[in-house]
Amino acid sequence: MDWPCPVYYLPAECITSLGYAAMALCDYDFTPDFHMFPAAPTSGVFKAYGPKSMKGRKPDEWGILSARACGASRIMDWIETQSCIDAKHVD
Repeated sequence: MDWPCPVYYLPAECITSLGYAAMALCDYDFTPDFHMFPAAPTSGVFKAYGPKSMKGRKPDEWGILSARACGASRIMDWIETQSCIDAKHVD
């Protein structure tokens, strides 16, 4: 399919002009990568839900990907409350 607009990171004007909605999220808003930011388990989603440190963590405990999935899920919860968006067609 030929895209009718120049390609940018998120060409919002083009997307919305075709009748679609576009949303972007930054996964670092939920929690940064632990290897890049050792404070990761004390910030973002971890600050609210724990654990408070990486010491003594069990292998089956939730981690950074789970924290990001949790954040994305909360955004989807919000999207479903918006009357201007048909949540049944969100991909």
